[in-house]
Amino acid sequence: SSFAQRFDLQLLDSTQEVPPPPIRVRLRRALARIWRLITIFKHQKPDAMLVFASGGFSFIEKALMVGYARLRGVPSLLSVRSGHFIDLCRRSRVYRAICGVLLRFPRFLICQGRAWQTFFDQVFGLNAERCPIVDAWVATEAFLDIGKNRKARSTGCVEILFVGRIERFKGVFELLAAVRDLAAEDLPYFRLTLAGDGNNAMEAKSWVAQHGLSDRVRLVGWVDGEAKLALFRDADVFVLPSYTEGLPNAMIEAMAAGLPVVVTPVGSVPDVVSDGVQGLLVEPRSVQALTAALRKLLRDREARMSMGRSAHLTAQERFGTETAARRLAELVTRAIAPS
Repeated sequence: SSFAQRFDLQLLDSTQEVPPPPIRVRLRRALARIWRLITIFKHQKPDAMLVFASGGFSFIEKALMVGYARLRGVPSLLSVRSGHFIDLCRRSRVYRAICGVLLRFPRFLICQGRAWQTFFDQVFGLNAERCPIVDAWVATEAFLDIGKNRKARSTGCVEILFVGRIERFKGVFELLAAVRDLAAEDLPYFRLTLAGDGNNAMEAKSWVAQHGLSDRVRLVGWVDGEAKLALFRDADVFVLPSYTEGLPNAMIEAMAAGLPVVVTPVGSVPDVVSDGVQGLLVEPRSVQALTAALRKLLRDREARMSMGRSAHLTAQERFGTETAARRLAELVTRAIAPS
């Protein structure tokens, strides 16, 4: 995007491997990253710092980085991207108290939607001015081109796609149970593709074999690049029945690719998906609700296409890369400007 042309970027990669390594390894790597940050400041102190964090330990690490930047007089913009952060704050009084202190450090807390903005206001008393919304920017031209060129298929297997961590909290086993039940019904032939890896991948494979669903479910592991685009291109329906989310990137990618989405109303998802418009909303952990939603889309090709078109338009209007780049650039400029 144009963001890289607007600013001279120094990048510090904090990507976490999946599954996460033991805590001692994570701590050692976190300390190494913080030391690398200090070294960057020593050689060329930046004008601002843009930081992306997950929940749990990741947030603590990134908030310490933000605190160091503040000590050095550098304004920071922090974006927390994981729904687990909200869940942990609500469950743990201690974690919530720690976060209440650390969240005072950044100049802006970038939110993925109104649900995040409301959370920061209600739980930490941070107003909307401190917590601006910047929609996710994963509706790239590659995905939008897939949606723009999508055509209805009158015959053949209906392809259902899941992209994400193969974990219980992603609703993987409720999804497998729904596939088992639907496979016993008189419906158009369908197949589910699970793309991703995670702690429960082997368990999911065993579950599929145990229930005789090898012809209905395929697990393709981690995908990226053209292989990932091909999965979205070949799919007819996208499903992500998570228990918790911030705002899932894979859902936005699916919408950009013109797919109807079957998702749960968690995090900022309801800010984006209206039931029956861009897709269908189902209650988390409910095999029955998930089965009903998928049954509807399997039976109704016109509904799949109509919702897919609406999803594509929403992604194009709200989640394009340049739209977010301009908004981020505006916030960085405001953060740098003297108070």
